[in-house]
Amino acid sequence: MDTLELQQFHDRLAAMQRRLLDELALVDDERADQIRPPAELSDVPTHNADRDAEDLDSQLAVTTTLRDELEAVDDALDRIRAGTYGKCSRCGKAIKTERLEAIPFATLCVGCQRTEELEQGEAGPTAAGR
Repeated sequence: MDTLELQQFHDRLAAMQRRLLDELALVDDERADQIRPPAELSDVPTHNADRDAEDLDSQLAVTTTLRDELEAVDDALDRIRAGTYGKCSRCGKAIKTERLEAIPFATLCVGCQRTEELEQGEAGPTAAGR
């Protein structure tokens, strides 16, 4: 990968990092706004406390997903600084540019990704129950 390509991936990852940080801040702000004292019962089919718990579960899932993606982006930026970006962490071969364009924080080449997914599938609870 040449220097220009590497800089373009760095810029794209840095923009993703900023977007994810902004989204996490927004989710945190929304969660803080939704915290309110218990209200009286209403005609709403779902009790306020149940709805609030469901909203909290949903926000926690979103937060977890955003944090996982942010960690992957941070790791990719670290790999750029370390000079290992674009190399498969499993086999050490170059990850194709097309894959990095689709998933700029990818750590595995397509072949190793498939192998890993197959290995995880074989070790999963469904496979163990066969």
